[in-house]
Amino acid sequence: MLCRLQWSIYQRHPWLAQVISLTRPLMAPHAVAHTEWALQALAGHGLDPHTQLHLVAALANHVRGTAVNLEREAEAEQDTGLTDDEWMTAQADVLGGLLAAGEFPHLARLTRTAVDLNVESLFEFGLQRLLDGVAALVGR
Repeated sequence: MLCRLQWSIYQRHPWLAQVISLTRPLMAPHAVAHTEWALQALAGHGLDPHTQLHLVAALANHVRGTAVNLEREAEAEQDTGLTDDEWMTAQADVLGGLLAAGEFPHLARLTRTAVDLNVESLFEFGLQRLLDGVAALVGR
């Protein structure tokens, strides 16, 4: 839930992902409260302090790292007038030419099926894999 809250904040304020630092965090009350909330969810599961803090930071870093793309995507859409889907469609001939040479067989195989890869799907997929890892750590 906390990761989705952070994601919604970055969606409203895409510039924020560029200024947040996980290695030199701003000691603001709301930021500290976010960390406390995340640590509270891990409390009582037998995880050592190193693991707890690294899990909280890894989850926050996934959200922030993915959110960096939100501002860039908005700027690219404004600059080109094309959505990400429209841009990919416009690039189809270039990609087709690259794949036709046979040097990229794995990518060529994947492009035969429609795959919706966008910043939202990257966020969701990555978050689920991270949470699967957290569940495995907590469950042992």
